[in-house]
Amino acid sequence: MNPTSNLGLPLLAYRKVLAIAFAAVSLTFQSTEAGLVHTYEAAGVQTSSAVNTTTINFDSANPGYHGSQTFNLPGDLTATYTNNQFNNTANQYGGAGGNGQYLNVTDQFPVTLTLTKTSDPSQNAPQAYFGMWISAADAANKIEFFLGNTLVDTFTATASYLSSLSPAYYGNPNAPFLGANPSEPYVFVNFYSTDAGNVFDKIVFTNIYPNPLGSSFESDNHTFSTTIQPPANVPEPSSFALLGLGGIGIAVGAYRRRRSLGLTH
Repeated sequence: MNPTSNLGLPLLAYRKVLAIAFAAVSLTFQSTEAGLVHTYEAAGVQTSSAVNTTTINFDSANPGYHGSQTFNLPGDLTATYTNNQFNNTANQYGGAGGNGQYLNVTDQFPVTLTLTKTSDPSQNAPQAYFGMWISAADAANKIEFFLGNTLVDTFTATASYLSSLSPAYYGNPNAPFLGANPSEPYVFVNFYSTDAGNVFDKIVFTNIYPNPLGSSFESDNHTFSTTIQPPANVPEPSSFALLGLGGIGIAVGAYRRRRSLGLTH
């Protein structure tokens, strides 16, 4: 006799399904603990929900090519971007709100953002939060966070949660270009330090090369905070539970498909 579970599976197969599903949930929890916590805002939102922030929107900067540009911000913070970069006028690929300018990073030229104190440029100014609106995101876009020369965290636009964004995130959300470029997501992403041990004072923006997409890395509303704060928009525990149930359903479906094809053993 081959006992079955209440899902209609043989008991041994049911146990395997549970093991796979709970392993997936475990990995989901771990992903919020390593490095920085990554979250994102609701579709169409192009500013941060974090507190005690200051923002660079690039609108007051000179348009066109720059080898370096510096912004003095409230809170004794100076942000210096170095290497080849462009301030582009808002178009279908970028520009929060559909106007002003945005930062464009092209192939082969990573742009390094160094954060120092305005009152003493020889002193770095570690931050506990960074957020930005990524527009026309694609697989070539990459961000690295450092404290001194120590790598704190890495993010790419192939992150699992970005690849699972709903259709509401796709296409430019701003009136002048509404719906343009519908194959790529437009989303405000947040990066939170969970404690004083994983703050950062340097960020490197790279459009990975070689890049068969022929794309650039477009972003706007670069936002900073020295406040260590609870991340907004982190899935509630119930969401993880639903994820686990979803994982079970996916695994059950896979098992049944394999069974129908005679691939189980």
